[in-house]
Amino acid sequence: FGDLGDWDGWARVLTPHYRVIRLDLPAFGLTGPVPSGNYSVDRMLSLVDALMDRLGVERFAIAGVSYGGLTAFRYAATRIERITALVLANSAGIQFGQRGSAPASAAASAPPPPGYNITTDPKVTYDDAESFLRFLLNNSPLITPALIQRKADFANTAGRLDESRISIRQYERGDPERVLGHVRAPALVLWGSANQALSTQTADAFVKALKRARVAHKIVYPEGGHIINLQRPQETAQDAKAFLDRVITAEDRAAAPKRAP
Repeated sequence: FGDLGDWDGWARVLTPHYRVIRLDLPAFGLTGPVPSGNYSVDRMLSLVDALMDRLGVERFAIAGVSYGGLTAFRYAATRIERITALVLANSAGIQFGQRGSAPASAAASAPPPPGYNITTDPKVTYDDAESFLRFLLNNSPLITPALIQRKADFANTAGRLDESRISIRQYERGDPERVLGHVRAPALVLWGSANQALSTQTADAFVKALKRARVAHKIVYPEGGHIINLQRPQETAQDAKAFLDRVITAEDRAAAPKRAP
């Protein structure tokens, strides 16, 4: 249910200091279908390789939320020499997911889980999209008619339902703790304490599994939901910037491509 527009807040905070590159993975946002029908995570990693090679970027920090987090940490674990830092926000990969089982400490105003399955049911109405956003963002005041319509439009992109079903079939959890153990780059784990899609305890599991990372730091946002970068853009972006400022080495700063104007 994500798209690159969800990172607008981060881009505003980071672009005065870093070059920011965003993409919609296949089955998300503006990216069209994969002709081969391969929506595996390995195919996503190859896509990131191809994009960054095309842009001439050899080393970079990588960030992702939910399924994007799964892609990010597998990339960091298998392309060790390319990654300068890893930022995971409510990442998928360890826990398969849950519906409506937020902890007791969650906000009392948290909405119930939607009855509609956004990834497998045939048509997404405006009301469906609003219900799902309120579930993911815990009734955030940032849920505007324009945002709801954008999500509904992307969910109804021609062929998107088939892409979602294929992606789910091709999803492989594997052994995430073993994979995370290969990450060497400094890592930041961001989590919402009222995340109704993934348990807060999963954040601790990520930090524990990142045992060979140069740094493994965790920040939990009280009453934060699942798409935390969209719900709390300024706060999460500032925390990410502070982390990057601390861990990106002088050598990598000197070698980084100049920001686009």
